[in-house]
Amino acid sequence: MQRDGAACPELPRSFVVGIEAPISFLPMTNPAPDARPHLLIFRDAGPDVYTRMTPAQRAELAQQWSAWVDGLIGQGKMHSGHPLELGGSVISGAKGERTTDGPYAEAKEAVAGYLFLTVKDFAEAQAIARQCPSLPHGISVEVRAVAAFSPVLPDLRSRPGAA
Repeated sequence: MQRDGAACPELPRSFVVGIEAPISFLPMTNPAPDARPHLLIFRDAGPDVYTRMTPAQRAELAQQWSAWVDGLIGQGKMHSGHPLELGGSVISGAKGERTTDGPYAEAKEAVAGYLFLTVKDFAEAQAIARQCPSLPHGISVEVRAVAAFSPVLPDLRSRPGAA
């Protein structure tokens, strides 16, 4: 990829470590009656953070991510998660008539991946987010509770096939 006539630095596919466990997209079911689904959304700090790291530092960060994710899977709190590809497009307009290339990996705050968790409450999801290994490197983690139905379109609740 070119930017301002200069080649962008080669980076790993994503700073979010791929998950070795098989990923399945099952209906949202909670392992405990008091558990709720939450999403952790990772926003990158920019590629310069990773290009300044030595290969050993990047390897250590990858190991920290693997240990963190493996621990969440082992506790039954993480159900899926994926890094996102570096490029994409944004569709907008009343009829979807505008397509913009991006977001780009070079952009700060680009969404880089997610983890889908089932935890007791929002506070527990926040506590897990605070353990993200890339926080010291400028990443931000958005914590969101997953709604059973659209909070802005409540009529979707009555559509055929809605649970």
